[in-house]
Amino acid sequence: MIHQLRNRNFYLLISADAVFFVLSLFLAYAVRFTFNIPHSEFHLIAAVMPWVVTVKTFTFFLMSVYRGMWRYTSLPDALRLL
Repeated sequence: MIHQLRNRNFYLLISADAVFFVLSLFLAYAVRFTFNIPHSEFHLIAAVMPWVVTVKTFTFFLMSVYRGMWRYTSLPDALRLL
């Protein structure tokens, strides 16, 4: 796992995942409020956002999601994600 820290693509993958985590949080709030998020909820989104990105990234790292290329992902890897 340590050798991945020298790989530029590893950081690109983590960055892309962080963007998707942020988008998924906004989409969850949008669905919750029928795509009309009240302004009073934006401070909650801002407060939760760092936690969501940190916890999800750490969980993906612990579950070895970043250990290989996605084209080599197998069914056991997908089950581990679930």
